[in-house]
Amino acid sequence: MKQAIALLSWSLWVDCPECDDETICLCDGSDNTIAKAIFNNNWDNLKGHEVECPYCGKTFAIEKVEY
Repeated sequence: MKQAIALLSWSLWVDCPECDDETICLCDGSDNTIAKAIFNNNWDNLKGHEVECPYCGKTFAIEKVEY
């Protein structure tokens, strides 16, 4: 039987409440907080997780993750 390599690609998008029109793809820092929460089905752990917008520099918190 032939084998193939599978590639997993994921992203979590959020709209900056300050910019109002900029959508940010959240990439993890070194602690992988977002990936751990998403892949362990602990989305509620991201409530209150702070994000800094790369466009306006403002910091805001994630309210919830919807699928």
